[in-house]
Parts: sequence; C-alpha cells; structure tokens
Amino acid sequence: MEKEEEEEIKMYKNIIFLMLVILSTNAYASEWSIDIGCFTFNGKKPINIKLIDMYSKKDNARIGYVKYENSHMAIPIVLVKENSEILAEDRPYQYTTVWNEIIQGQFNGSYTVISQGARYYGFTYINKKGKQVDFEENMNVYDAEIKDCIWK
Repeated sequence: MEKEEEEEIKMYKNIIFLMLVILSTNAYASEWSIDIGCFTFNGKKPINIKLIDMYSKKDNARIGYVKYENSHMAIPIVLVKENSEILAEDRPYQYTTVWNEIIQGQFNGSYTVISQGARYYGFTYINKKGKQVDFEENMNVYDAEIKDCIWK
C-alpha cells in the first residue's frame, strides 16, 4: 500500500472516530440529529449503500458520509447545496441536497438526495466522468433498533 493511501485511510478513520466520539457523548448527543438512509441499485450487479447525514443545530454544522455494503471504509461527503420547497400545505418540506464525494483531496463524484419527512424519494450518484447510478430507498433493510442498514 502506498504512503498516500495509508495516510488517507488514517484520515478517514480519524474523521469517523471523531464523529462517533462526539455523537456518543451524552452532553452532545441531544444536539445532533442523525438521518440514516439505506439504498439499493437493482441493476445486473446490485449495489447497496448507506447514507449518514448529521446536523448540529447548536453549531449549524452538517456532515455526512456514505458506506457501500462491501466496503471496509466510509467515504466522507461534503454538503454543497440544499434547496427546500413546499409541495402541499399539509405536508413536510421536500429537501434536495447535493453532496460532493472527495477522495484523496480530489472531487470524485456527487450524490443528489431528495427527501420529505422521513422518506427518501431520490438518491442519485454521478461520478466524475458523468456516469449516473439511480438508487431506490430500501426500507426493508433498515433496523430501527440498532439504527443501521442490515443487508441480507
């Protein structure tokens, strides 16, 4: 393994460790809201991915990551755009967010997420070459008790 790859792995582990420490501390846990989405692409070769979106109201900070089912590492994502709109007066706002995937300091692709209330209505990945993958929310694999995607 090259030195750059080792440093990148160490950086990601440190980021994830810090997120977990902050989120597991009772004093801070109540200030963070965490949304977890489980998604599947049902192509010739199915792809499963988990989205974690964390928000601190106190600090007005938002961080996130994605983790593919068969990957040993999460990929940090950076929020670059958020829009909201009212589709009906008696319904929650619909949010569209765009997150950039940065690997080894370079833009690698983007995720567009469309959500309303507790549901996801769109989750699309476009890599840096323009290839698009449209995922569907997979509510059957979300375990509310342990708050994680359990791929079967």
